[in-house]
Amino acid sequence: MFGIANPFLFVCRTIAAEQHDWVIPTDKSGANWKGCFVQSARSLTGAVASVLYGTLTVNNKGDPYAATTMSIAYDTASKNRSATSFYVATTSGEILEVVDSAPTGASGTLTVLKRGCFGTTASLTGLADDAVLYVLNILLLEDASVSPTILLLAPMPADNGVKLFV
Repeated sequence: MFGIANPFLFVCRTIAAEQHDWVIPTDKSGANWKGCFVQSARSLTGAVASVLYGTLTVNNKGDPYAATTMSIAYDTASKNRSATSFYVATTSGEILEVVDSAPTGASGTLTVLKRGCFGTTASLTGLADDAVLYVLNILLLEDASVSPTILLLAPMPADNGVKLFV
């Protein structure tokens, strides 16, 4: 079930500077959003545009992570991440608020600020070695063109305690 915590939707127009470009949505002051929901993505011709979230791959070759783990090593990061905190989602459905030790690198460590954001359940399942974490504030423009893309986005709340998923 989804409870409305932020009734605002934003229409954004972005132009890919190159094929398979990416964007991090910002507010009016220029601050990066911590995450967003993509409601719609269209090209100027009206065709559906391919937009995906950025990813990180968990690099846990040692002791298994637990549902209480607050530091997550990663490798194989796609695109640069925010220098400020942002949200990631696991394949098990958990959303975490994190800060990246190397936001421009391909590998590093995420420091977890909060597990189980928005009413999701902290879980070790999505943090297994080579599991994918979805970076919820990086939007990959996956079309093979550089034409404008129109996005309808809903920002995720800055307050990670809001119960979106109950």
